[in-house]
Amino acid sequence: MEARVAVHPDLSLNSRLFMYALGLSLVSTLVCGLFPAWRAVHGDVYPILKGGTGSRHRVRLRKLSLVAQVGLSLILLLCSGLFLRSIYRMRATDPGFAVQHRLYALTYISAPEFTPTSGLRFYTQTIERLRALPGVRNAAVTRFLPLMITGQESDCISTDKISPVTATLGVISPGFLATMQIPLLEGRDFTAADGPSSPPVVLVTQTLAQRWWGQTRAVGRYVRFGCSSPTTAEVVGVVRDTKVRSLGESPEPHFYRPFAQRYTGLATLVMETSGDPLTTAPAIRSLIRSEYSDVRIYDLEPVASQIERSYWIIRLETTVLLAFGVLALVLAAVGLHGVVAFHAAQRTQEIGLRMALGATPPGIYRLILLNGMKITLAGIIVGISVSAALAPLLKRFLSGLSPADPLTFAASAGLWMSVASLACYIPARRAMRVDPMVALRYE
Repeated sequence: MEARVAVHPDLSLNSRLFMYALGLSLVSTLVCGLFPAWRAVHGDVYPILKGGTGSRHRVRLRKLSLVAQVGLSLILLLCSGLFLRSIYRMRATDPGFAVQHRLYALTYISAPEFTPTSGLRFYTQTIERLRALPGVRNAAVTRFLPLMITGQESDCISTDKISPVTATLGVISPGFLATMQIPLLEGRDFTAADGPSSPPVVLVTQTLAQRWWGQTRAVGRYVRFGCSSPTTAEVVGVVRDTKVRSLGESPEPHFYRPFAQRYTGLATLVMETSGDPLTTAPAIRSLIRSEYSDVRIYDLEPVASQIERSYWIIRLETTVLLAFGVLALVLAAVGLHGVVAFHAAQRTQEIGLRMALGATPPGIYRLILLNGMKITLAGIIVGISVSAALAPLLKRFLSGLSPADPLTFAASAGLWMSVASLACYIPARRAMRVDPMVALRYE
């Protein structure tokens, strides 16, 4: 049997991290400045003194650099947009169990104060008292709630004709299905008669039942669970699928065992309340401690809060990608504005000649604007192409959303085109107001 425990990284800042970031910034600045400085020292100054505009190689290098910046920022914006849409889809996903008006308490009672018999009695009595508490409609106990970031258990399960497969495992008490409103599709729920000395029984989900037995009845069949020393158990019921590890997962094989037959001191009490779960939290805490004052209560909060935390990693990734994407967008837009303004200034004589020959200010405006939009369009094409190549890697992180989602691609490209138009606006306006006589005398 395996228990998957989530890892919670320490994201706090400290002096070593700050010094590392500072050192990396200084080294990056030095490395990025060496090549331009070398080119400036070894460059030929005579063309510049004669009024030249520099080599075409440098102009092409600037444009290629901007294309790469636009492409990179678009990739980051696309990824953050896909993750953001995935989060919204997760929020609308049905987890397969009730979330509202549900409160849970992760508790622990230790040995040798409690044996399996006395510990089971403690949780049974606590559940009975919780059900009698005002504001509490129902209560049950489980090992880990579905989507609980603390971890999920898994075990091997097989039959006489089917080789062992690894499936997630839920350990629940009688009444858990009713408390969480998980429908029982076939057979019966666990009862108080399914105790430690009773024959082993299990509940299986509809996905597991359909894969193994198709449309035939699953209740009454026997399975073996356990990877090293399998134990034979009777299937007494089939329940509806629920999300177990993440809201974006597809239905996978899952089965339940009675809490009395798989007792542990670490257990989660879950309660259905008639109103706001937080209003009944103090009374529930007091009741649990009145049973045993040294019981450890690690968490006592609404199930909805637990569901929100179940996808904290994708929220963090989305925030980081969005921040980098916006930063890259701003830097590339500033660079685009500078290049377009520089090229417009270098073409002052050409603009004056065009206007002397009959070119209109709107035509000059479109000429300068087109120069910047060509760079932007090239960067967008590069960014979309790279993002399409990365689609297989992104697919497993998205909740039922295609990595080539046309809405996200269109929104990201449209955002960049809008930003590019603003970045080119001032240079284009300045160019269309050039006096032809002054421009023709410009050196």
